[in-house]
Amino acid sequence: MCAEGQPLAAVDDRGAHRPAHSNHRSRRARRHAHARPPLRRVQLIPVVDYLIAAAAQETGAAVLHHDRDYDTLAEIMGFESVWLAPPGSLP
Repeated sequence: MCAEGQPLAAVDDRGAHRPAHSNHRSRRARRHAHARPPLRRVQLIPVVDYLIAAAAQETGAAVLHHDRDYDTLAEIMGFESVWLAPPGSLP
């Protein structure tokens, strides 16, 4: 503590001075951020893809496609997924 009763100033990584208590809060926030589980990437699949996948599953047909969503749905729903061309090869 300084003579005036104020906390000592801290210097951040950019060389800027700021009160020591704000540095403490940022450390606490960083610890809290590391304690949270990592976010899972969410894949949004259009409803039409679900309908096509359901029809393929129901009839036992394969889906010929150029869309990674059908690979994901095929893993879950158990129908055959066939790429029209290698991924990323068509515009």
